[in-house]
Amino acid sequence: MRKLTSVLFIKSKKVNELIAECLNQFHSIEIIDNFKDRVDLIERFNQRNPDIFVIEIEEDWEQSIDLISQINNAPFLIAISSDVLVAQKLLDSGFSDVIYSDHLTVEYFCKKISKIFKLMNSLCVKSNLSVASESNLTYIRRKGIVPQRRFIFLRHKKTSIKVYFDEILYIKNAGCDSKIYLTNKKNYFHNSSLKKFLNILPQDSFVRINNSSIINLDKIDKIDKNLLVIQNETMKISKNYYPDLRRFIDNE
Repeated sequence: MRKLTSVLFIKSKKVNELIAECLNQFHSIEIIDNFKDRVDLIERFNQRNPDIFVIEIEEDWEQSIDLISQINNAPFLIAISSDVLVAQKLLDSGFSDVIYSDHLTVEYFCKKISKIFKLMNSLCVKSNLSVASESNLTYIRRKGIVPQRRFIFLRHKKTSIKVYFDEILYIKNAGCDSKIYLTNKKNYFHNSSLKKFLNILPQDSFVRINNSSIINLDKIDKIDKNLLVIQNETMKISKNYYPDLRRFIDNE
């Protein structure tokens, strides 16, 4: 499997060194450029065509959004910012993740990078591949790297309710509909099959455990043989789906 390439645009020396230290711990990632000048970045970025782009957001965050809009092939976009209020605007504008500079450590950033490999692994599992081929990496860059939606609108009576994916505990088949169970103990029906939900939900966080259930991996409280518990709800893990679940758990 070829190495993933990364480009940095970070003016702070301390942050730059920290990010570089983390990326250098991954043998499958190569830093191919470390820009300091915005003009130089715009001219050369599309020639480099990296898989991962880490950028430190300055006070004028809208300039960063404008810069991203000039990229031909969107990589995984990771922003470093000290402004909490800017974070959601960046995510809505296409960034894969935002890290607050006050919380930045080598260990924390490495966890973020690990999510990229987790996505790659999940695509390999779904494609029955043991190793990602060059063509599969291309698929990841063109499809998986486009920032995933972080929410879905669910119809409730005559209104549409915005639900973030990390609020979902699990989803169960309910006849022609699916029933979504949330962390706030509310639940909603949606006229989509479980199969369609799997195409919408983040592939590194949700997995099917039987013919009638999808679960959020982050919400698992306990696994006991073929049983799984999420907030006192016990669900059976089908023998057919157990290997996939095991792969996700082992990759944590």
